Amino acid sequence: MTEQKPFANRRILVVDDETFSQDIVRRMLVSLGATVAAAPDGEAAIEALKTPEPVDCVITDFNIGPPPEKWSTLNYVF
Repeated sequence: MTEQKPFANRRILVVDDETFSQDIVRRMLVSLGATVAAAPDGEAAIEALKTPEPVDCVITDFNIGPPPEKWSTLNYVF
């Protein structure tokens, strides 16, 4: 019998400037079946969201940059 992974067929974007934190979250999500894209900052996150592959969820560190970058990223996501 094949185990069903809860996040199978889900694409999640992880935004964090700390590679250690980004890697921990990525590993956890991959173990649950997700496809994970990563971005180190808000600008890279916006570029990742412009790709043709849809993103089901964005997980972000709230302190992803100075206020203008932070708010422009959050506005783009929402």
